[in-house]
Amino acid sequence: RKWYGTPSIDNTIFSYIGLAGIVILCVLLILLIWNYSLQAQVRHKTRVLVENEQKFRQIFETSALGITTADRTGQFLSCNPAFQKMLGYTTEEFNQHTLKTITHPDDYAKNLELFSKIWNGELNAYSIEKRNLHKEGHYLWGNLTASMVRDSDGNPIFSIGMFEDITERKLSEKVRESIYKISQ
Repeated sequence: RKWYGTPSIDNTIFSYIGLAGIVILCVLLILLIWNYSLQAQVRHKTRVLVENEQKFRQIFETSALGITTADRTGQFLSCNPAFQKMLGYTTEEFNQHTLKTITHPDDYAKNLELFSKIWNGELNAYSIEKRNLHKEGHYLWGNLTASMVRDSDGNPIFSIGMFEDITERKLSEKVRESIYKISQ
């Protein structure tokens, strides 16, 4: 319907505008749903990470084994309460030590060799019987099991060591050996 002196407006323009509006609304709706899905995934992964952190923290804090973490140079980063109790150090005192300062001189070379191998990727883990320096100056025998903690790309982050006190067993072996020598 044409009015005198005005151009007629074709209904197809309105249908294109309406179609474009519907397409834009659909795209926005898809983006909103996708955003909600991504947020749900982030919440789930965050919850999993927090739970894993809590599990590790619980194991670290309540384990009867002494647990330590160290960097590539052998500088200790942390230790758990069981390790502090075994060796008599506070956290601050212990963090001043390195692998070299706490290990008995006779055990250091072998421990350093194995420690270097896990940092270089030649070993995944190792176990060794060694002596650690107590705060009072004497040494405790222990069974050390060490391994590497790596990031998602496989790069080393820190080493973790678990130390079981076997001093009593070593003393018993020494007594048995002495009795055997005396009986011979």
